[in-house]
Amino acid sequence: MSIDITQQALNALADAGLGNDSPAEAYVIGYTQGHDDALALAIPARAVHKP
Repeated sequence: MSIDITQQALNALADAGLGNDSPAEAYVIGYTQGHDDALALAIPARAVHKP
């Protein structure tokens, strides 16, 4: 499985719709979304590799 990090980042930016937010708001929104996406990826991965 190949993960295209650049494409994922661009997709996340497009989905976030941060055009009217301040840089601080955009940072927090982006950080939160990234955290949520990482958890969404880690939880199924953990279930697959559970000993």
